[in-house]
Amino acid sequence: MKKILLLMMALGLAGLLSAHEGHEQAGAADKPAVAAQGQAADIALDAQKAGQKVAVDFKAMALSHLHNKIVHFPVALGLVGALFVLLGHFFKSLNPATRLLLTLAALGAMAAGWSGGLQMHEFTGGPYSDILETHMILGRITVIGLMVTAVASWFEGSRKWLWVLALALMVVISATGFYGGILAAS
Repeated sequence: MKKILLLMMALGLAGLLSAHEGHEQAGAADKPAVAAQGQAADIALDAQKAGQKVAVDFKAMALSHLHNKIVHFPVALGLVGALFVLLGHFFKSLNPATRLLLTLAALGAMAAGWSGGLQMHEFTGGPYSDILETHMILGRITVIGLMVTAVASWFEGSRKWLWVLALALMVVISATGFYGGILAAS
């Protein structure tokens, strides 16, 4: 059991270290310097690159791109919860942690959906609107899937088939994140 937990921690650390590898601020110089809350981080980065002093508005930066900050929690909790569903067939002691992970992931996914709605105006009608639409549909499926799986995890009789939902969750969370990553990089 300890070896499995150490392996999962090592994989998680490797994922954290490589998750944002290779990301660059493409086209930062082309963005207009508008002092909007949603662009506070971009403006500070542009000023720093231009050699200007950077005045940091922490509140604006904390609230800018809120969806991008919140969404990491349901993704991580949901994927680990789904993994624990699969491992729970061999290690029954993981079942309480599985229920907690999936419940927190479902709550976090609802918050991510809400915050995504606040941010979607940036892409509506633009060249990424089709990708946004796919991301939104997959996001709704993810929220519903996490809610159903979380509720089902609390019932002993559902554990026999819960692995099917867990595999589906892994696929839909990954697909949602893929499309979200395209939007975040644009």
